Amino acid sequence: TTIDRLAPIREVFERFNANCQRAYYPGKFVTVDEQMAGFRGRCPFRQYIASKPDKYGMKMWVLCDARNNYQFNTQPYLGKQSESVERQQPLRVLLDMVRPLSPGHNVTTDNLFTSVAAAENLHALGHTLVGTMRKNKPDIPDCFKSAITATTTVSSEGSLSSSSDDRTLFVSANASRSSGGTMNT
Repeated sequence: TTIDRLAPIREVFERFNANCQRAYYPGKFVTVDEQMAGFRGRCPFRQYIASKPDKYGMKMWVLCDARNNYQFNTQPYLGKQSESVERQQPLRVLLDMVRPLSPGHNVTTDNLFTSVAAAENLHALGHTLVGTMRKNKPDIPDCFKSAITATTTVSSEGSLSSSSDDRTLFVSANASRSSGGTMNT
């Protein structure tokens, strides 16, 4: 049997999530990431993550509008739920996060959620995926692993420039910021 670790606050949490989704619908660009809600009290799913500003707290999976950071969908990480290992947790979480969205969104993720399987699943739902990948992911073909370099130059006016050849891909991470990069393969 599985114990519902969120049971004491489940009703309030689900009502909060429903209200977030009722109050606002995100634009075309959304992000999915983890967030730490700082908390030092007693809780069966409290986490410690040394790299976060709030080192102790409740880890949440969050889908936000990329333009204004509005939190549209949230799911708490409740820790290990059973004896079996969940092998596809990032993919499951990503699909859970985008479930309330209608097709046509661009989902930006970090390397935890980015994979070929994630891109294929999101494409089947009518979404696109932009994300970072670590070089050691099995999804990356060997011919790309040793030849990836990234360079970006931003002028004082905020425009981007870079050297390019026939194998350069320009990626703009967020149209509202002057950021981006080139990937030479």
